[in-house]
Amino acid sequence: MESALVDVCDEAIRRRVNIFLDAEQHHVQPGIDKVALDLMRRYNRGDVAVVFNTYQAYLKSTSVTLLDHLHCAKQEDFIIGIKLVRGAYMSTEPRHLIHDTKAETDASYDLIAKSLIQGQSAAWKQDESFTSPRLQLFLATHNRTSTLKAQELQQSRTNAGLPRIQVQYGQLLGMADEVSFTLLQRNKQNIRSQEFVTSEVYKCLTWGTIGDCIFYLLRRANENKDAVLRTLAEYHALRREVIRRMRSVFPF
Repeated sequence: MESALVDVCDEAIRRRVNIFLDAEQHHVQPGIDKVALDLMRRYNRGDVAVVFNTYQAYLKSTSVTLLDHLHCAKQEDFIIGIKLVRGAYMSTEPRHLIHDTKAETDASYDLIAKSLIQGQSAAWKQDESFTSPRLQLFLATHNRTSTLKAQELQQSRTNAGLPRIQVQYGQLLGMADEVSFTLLQRNKQNIRSQEFVTSEVYKCLTWGTIGDCIFYLLRRANENKDAVLRTLAEYHALRREVIRRMRSVFPF
């Protein structure tokens, strides 16, 4: 397996793409973390991260795990690639490992993202001596509030002349398009106002036959049951856009 991973990472470098290691259930995650750190030590030595590990904010242990990995990256001088998600295995994980409410998970996600962007230790108060290593952050979320909080924090740090890390954003293709488009619209506004702070926005596309992808797609649909709750917000966003376009052609 190690030789296969090395081949994949070597090819990723040749093609100038990133490798994201997905998160799994808690009983196998330590092994994935070890592999991810080993690959980062080898491939994340340059100016950009090639390998990213996934961290699930709904787990109570995530702040501690992430702090340990940040210390490792700092001590060994490699870039840590962090993909931050809320979490995907509530139906199979022991309940006591997960935050008690969705609000607590949301707060955990936002606090971790804020702490990483600011290079501060708010998310891990047990270690006030923490200083951030080199890192790149990929926020994989359909949550509009979390996304815009992070983007606005990046903007405020730029306006204040403070150092910024690279933050990228991603949503599944066909879901939370209004979140993706809002980020892109803000990019245009920033360029027009000569505030050259732009957000890289990605859509995750599943590639393969229906037979290859069906179980993955079913799991994604199950994980995103709250998409129904976003339907009304997206309806209003689409309605506003239709009205805006009509007014640009037929002023009234």
